[in-house]
Amino acid sequence: MAAVSVSVVMATYNGAKFLEPQLASIAAQTRLPDELVVCDDQSSDESVEILERFASRAPFDVRVVRNPERLGFAGNFLHAARLSRGDLIAWSDQDDVWMPEKLAVSAREFESDDEVLLAVHASQFGEWVRRGRPVVRGATGDWFGPFMPRRIRRRTVYTPTSLPLRTRFPGRSSLVSRRVLNVADALETRLPGILDEFESHHDLWIGFVAGAIGKVVILPDALVQYRLHDEQVTGHAAPPKGAADRAKASANRVGRSIEHDANESAVYGFFRASVLTQLAAQLDEAAGFDRGPTEFHASLAARVAAGGDREAEAARNAARRGEMYRRRGEVALRRLELRRQRPFSRVAAACLVASVARGDYGSRHLGGFGLRGLAADLLPANYCDTRTV
Repeated sequence: MAAVSVSVVMATYNGAKFLEPQLASIAAQTRLPDELVVCDDQSSDESVEILERFASRAPFDVRVVRNPERLGFAGNFLHAARLSRGDLIAWSDQDDVWMPEKLAVSAREFESDDEVLLAVHASQFGEWVRRGRPVVRGATGDWFGPFMPRRIRRRTVYTPTSLPLRTRFPGRSSLVSRRVLNVADALETRLPGILDEFESHHDLWIGFVAGAIGKVVILPDALVQYRLHDEQVTGHAAPPKGAADRAKASANRVGRSIEHDANESAVYGFFRASVLTQLAAQLDEAAGFDRGPTEFHASLAARVAAGGDREAEAARNAARRGEMYRRRGEVALRRLELRRQRPFSRVAAACLVASVARGDYGSRHLGGFGLRGLAADLLPANYCDTRTV
């Protein structure tokens, strides 16, 4: 097993009320980090003083940097990450509390497999309890809906072609390879403002890049207590208390415009496909992407087959995942066209048969609309009113 160094990076802004418990939990890790880098975004409270006191007694190197100007929470996190030196980067919110095994369990994944670029674990949500147990959200709750009881129960490894398309890896639960940060920074110079397209969330952006070029490991362990309070930058509502609340949330989703959802899904897919096309070209300029996708893929395949070409493998992964997103966009547009037809008409029936034949109702995780989508498309109530479309 190859040893790796771990940097914890923290972004602070007026976090004095919550900082000390989080710093204590980092110092109590069974595997201590090699360093803690904190960038403070011009706090007006005692955050910096608390950090400097902690630095004087911490069992590892602590660097506290005061930003000369406000960067915002995502920019602040990325600035801290770029100042760090570790092989792995652990994002630390200023107001959470880490379980003692967080770094040890997550870092083990990288030491046992150098193709792993991201490890993500579950979270315990505040002090909430349901049926006598803490409320736990999986490593990426968006797969099953927030606070749903179903979540990944065992360690699972995904490659770029098996990882679900709708992923959202929270920074509090992530340990990521520095290689991902380097690749993302290089791509950002080609695509200025790209972070804004990922809701200005550093973790969404870095997770997107990691999932496109290497393995992602999902762990069922709840290794962080996610504190919930009115002052946090990104908040979460309380989990649904029962069947009535869940039914209401579901009804709200169903009530959204069919056309809006289909267009949004198409834009989501095509945009991410174009980003990954740029990423693939960046990772392997020598493959000559300007010759066309077919020749590009052939060149990459030949280099990968020769063995030992890590960049070529990453480029091929990015290109394959880009194709998955592009297919998602195409499927969404076909579904919109279907729903614009008159229910049970010959044209609607032909569109539906063609969609089934193309596999448009395959796995939702991999870009299709699933069997539930097929069932919904058989209901007349789900078709658009052609007089208003």
